[in-house]
Amino acid sequence: MYNYDRRAVPEDSGVDSPVPSYSHISSQAPHSHVYSPYSGSVSKSLLGVHEASAEYPIRDEQRKSVPFGMRPVVFAAIFLLGGILIGGAIVGGVVGSVMASRVQTAKESAAAAATAATTTTPTTTTPPTPAAPASTSFPGPAEGPFRDYTTPSAKDIETLQLSCPRLDGTSFTGFDSKRFKIACGVDESGPGREAAGEIKDVSVFVAYNYADCLNACTTYNRLSGRDPARPSSLICRAAVFRRSLNDNIALREGGNCFLKNGTRASGNPGRLNNGLLTGQLL
Repeated sequence: MYNYDRRAVPEDSGVDSPVPSYSHISSQAPHSHVYSPYSGSVSKSLLGVHEASAEYPIRDEQRKSVPFGMRPVVFAAIFLLGGILIGGAIVGGVVGSVMASRVQTAKESAAAAATAATTTTPTTTTPPTPAAPASTSFPGPAEGPFRDYTTPSAKDIETLQLSCPRLDGTSFTGFDSKRFKIACGVDESGPGREAAGEIKDVSVFVAYNYADCLNACTTYNRLSGRDPARPSSLICRAAVFRRSLNDNIALREGGNCFLKNGTRASGNPGRLNNGLLTGQLL
């Protein structure tokens, strides 16, 4: 007979075994059988066979619930990285929109400032030269006729209107239906075509516009045709209108309209001067 610590105890030693032997317990225990509900066999738990816990299939199912069979930690890291990228894109879009709006606002402010600066920029003090009428005849004021009209004194006028170069090459028909060919910026001087020698002045007076100056040439010739007739050297063949009334020439000669006894000969370019207009009698 053996005890639980597997040391032999003689049966005739007279010492009682402190613990019943395994065989003795087994012989006294009733025989019982546990049947499985599935196969009717003896329960595996009594045979010392342990089945796998039901937790393992559950964990397999949990792994299968993650896309592409990835581990949960890897999937969570990818999801977090995607969230960061999407959030960064949203923030970048918002910041870009705000910056674009600020740039557009700055451009509009700069454009408004430039417009304001252009509006407030003072214009030149020199008045523009008004366009002369299409007709070659000198037009009168639209408000006329005037009565008791007084013109300023010549000494109070610096310059007069001169519609050049628009009138250059045109013709003018004035008093007594006399026609003149107009040339801008050229004085009638030097060798003449009608009279021998240099072109001379036959008269000088004040004129407030070029039409009055050219008409004065016609009037002068009309008076010179009376008895006794004037010589050819004193006939007006051209008139020169100067716009200045207070320069040295006007003050020295006493006027700005010069009647000439001849026109320029062939090859004579005359004297260039942008401040005058010449009318050659046709």
